[in-house]
Amino acid sequence: MILSVHNINKSFDGKDILRDASFHIENNEKAAIVGINGAGKTTLLKIIIGQLAADSG
Repeated sequence: MILSVHNINKSFDGKDILRDASFHIENNEKAAIVGINGAGKTTLLKIIIGQLAADSG
């Protein structure tokens, strides 16, 4: 397994941006993060690389 994310939660000003986000990526798999503006894509990536702390998870 290359990456495993379990139950990531993040909110800003009382608004949930990520709620119980979970997934894993296996060797040789490809993944994409797709969503509308403000859906939490960049927030999720910042949490994964350690630039931003998750509220939980």
